[in-house]
Amino acid sequence: MLDNIKHLCLSVQVLVFSHSEQHQHLFLSVQVLVFSHSVRMLDIIERLVIMAGYVYSRLDGSVKQQDRQTKVNEFNTSASVFLFLISTTAGGLGLNLTAANR
Repeated sequence: MLDNIKHLCLSVQVLVFSHSEQHQHLFLSVQVLVFSHSVRMLDIIERLVIMAGYVYSRLDGSVKQQDRQTKVNEFNTSASVFLFLISTTAGGLGLNLTAANR
C-alpha cells in the first residue's frame, strides 16, 4: 500500500512539473480528472496541487448535493481549472465531465 502511495505521489509530481511554466505551451488546453476511492489520497494530491499553485476543483462526500453540478459546470466551462479531484465513493450518478482530455 505504501509503495502505491509513493508511486502515485511521484506521478502527481511529474504531472505538476510537466505543467510548470516552462512547459505551459504544451498544456494550454489540458484538463485532468483524477478518480480515487481513497479520500486520503485525494488529500495528498490536493496538497501537491495547492503547493504548485494550480486551479483545481474537488468533488467528494463533503460536497453538498446541490453544489455538485456547479462544480461540474465550472470544470466543463473554465479552461483555467486544470484538475478535478473526484472521490468514487461520493455517490451520485451521471457526472458529465465533457471538458476533460486527460
